[in-house]
Amino acid sequence: MKGFVPALMLIAFVLVTLTACMDPEPCEVSFITKINGDPKGCTVQAFNAKGIQIQQESTDFNGIGYIKGLAPGTYTFKFTDNSGNYYSAVKTATLRGGESLPIEVDLNEEPPAS
Repeated sequence: MKGFVPALMLIAFVLVTLTACMDPEPCEVSFITKINGDPKGCTVQAFNAKGIQIQQESTDFNGIGYIKGLAPGTYTFKFTDNSGNYYSAVKTATLRGGESLPIEVDLNEEPPAS
């Protein structure tokens, strides 16, 4: 019995240490994109804190879309039309492990024609 308690404490310590080292739960951002209050489909680009584009997804014709599987951190989201022209709207968000964050954005204006 004397060796049981220290062994149990060692196992608990190892489990806590391993849990702390595991990757945090991925995050998700949902988008509703509009122009003058009307739903507008577009492409959403996610950039990490270093300014590197890490993911891209499209919103549907109702302006609804998702970017999933993001690591915790700070991201900037930029929006383009089907031709790749940027809207003036930009959103920044800081995500924590396992967070699901909704972002509603007014794209402000149509991007310039190519």
